[in-house]
Amino acid sequence: DNKGNILSANPATVAILGEAAGRGTPLVSLLPSLTDLNLKQCIDLGLTMPHEVAIGERYFQFTIHGIPELKIGQIYGTDITQLRQREELQARFELVFDSVADGVYVTDTDLKVILWNHGAERITGWSAGDAIGKPCAAFLAKEDELGNRLCGTPLCPLRFASSVTE
Repeated sequence: DNKGNILSANPATVAILGEAAGRGTPLVSLLPSLTDLNLKQCIDLGLTMPHEVAIGERYFQFTIHGIPELKIGQIYGTDITQLRQREELQARFELVFDSVADGVYVTDTDLKVILWNHGAERITGWSAGDAIGKPCAAFLAKEDELGNRLCGTPLCPLRFASSVTE
């Protein structure tokens, strides 16, 4: 309601917020992070506001939608725990990937660069922005023991490596 109390909660809400999520319970008592939001204003003006919150070990993205005609607000939630975990893992990977002193790059199956670390920038002089999206043969000149160019040819070691893993 426009005082911030719960009017009704479905079973999923009770599963997330607990048995206390019943009629008349102040929403901010269950989600203290909502304290900074003006729920009354959201309802009175018919605003829609996103709100992300951690509850225990899980993350939720809530959408708060005010309905001024009924003087109520509706809250919809989505569990985004897996998304947040992937983002955290990606951030850790990027930290390690960029801290490796060696030049490391990753290509897709078309041998276009999709990742390029700081070591590769230092060694080659190519920035990640310049390298990513281009075929690695455009700036790498891998040759065999006779001086024959391998990059961009059927003898490319990366092309061979990708065909082994497919």
